[in-house]
Amino acid sequence: MIYCTNDRGQVVAVAPDALQASPAVYGIMIDEYEQVLLLPHEPTELWRPPGGLLTPQQTPQNAVRHFFRQVTGMTAQVLSLIYVEDQYRIVEEGQAYRLSMMYYALRKSTFTAVSPDPNGETAAARWLPIAELQPANLLFGWEAIRAARLHHAALDGTPSAARLAP
Repeated sequence: MIYCTNDRGQVVAVAPDALQASPAVYGIMIDEYEQVLLLPHEPTELWRPPGGLLTPQQTPQNAVRHFFRQVTGMTAQVLSLIYVEDQYRIVEEGQAYRLSMMYYALRKSTFTAVSPDPNGETAAARWLPIAELQPANLLFGWEAIRAARLHHAALDGTPSAARLAP
């Protein structure tokens, strides 16, 4: 059996042959005030980075740019791939996945006129101070946020030790 986590944070045993593999992409954008843009995950009241499953027609960079624009109204500049992790999750429809999650560092680029998405995520996106976040506040993405802070520090020349101290 493979143990997967559902959207309510519960661990569920799944037969290995019921598991589908899929890549997923997420964007980590940190602003000049050391805040990260995150979305709420309603069933758990935890936060998560913008992103989702990658389709066969998309490149990871185009997909993360699309997801980010869809939920924020911003066109982000996609920088580097900063972190990769595998997670075993059950999505709302009940399908179990082994997700290969790729996280990209993003930078604000331009603002675009975008209609709110049908799920209302555009209005729900929030800038949260990284210093106030803990791993328990996030559905996933904690290590990716830490990696993005290092990347951000390297780009602007700030000592990385100061950036990592919560």
